[in-house]
Amino acid sequence: MAISMQIGVVPILSKKKKPHIVLVTARGKERWLLPKGNQHRRYKRREMALNEAYEEAGLIGKIRIKHYIDVRFRKGGRWIVLRLYPMEVQRILKSWPERGSRQRAVIDARKANKFLRCKQLSAGVEHLVSVAAT
Repeated sequence: MAISMQIGVVPILSKKKKPHIVLVTARGKERWLLPKGNQHRRYKRREMALNEAYEEAGLIGKIRIKHYIDVRFRKGGRWIVLRLYPMEVQRILKSWPERGSRQRAVIDARKANKFLRCKQLSAGVEHLVSVAAT
């Protein structure tokens, strides 16, 4: 069985000295996700991750550390590996390419598990937030 690769970010920012993350809704749905997309061979993975953050959530930032996590899950009968990089959010734009089809929310990183359905994904987000804070 073929495995698809997706690339994304855990957008991290600090509010009142506490880590927060930015989530977006799936297109036309109320399910909360991290900015991500299918891997394209013509882009480097980190470049693609930053581009997904811009297109889906209107975020500008940097991936400063060489750390990432891979999360495996099934979607529609196929396996997907989602590679996530911690991104330091530098700017939140008022307008972005997918603004009309997605909502965006900034949440306390400790509450991510209440929004993300996958336990492995929630654990990975917690890990990347803690690594980025050091």
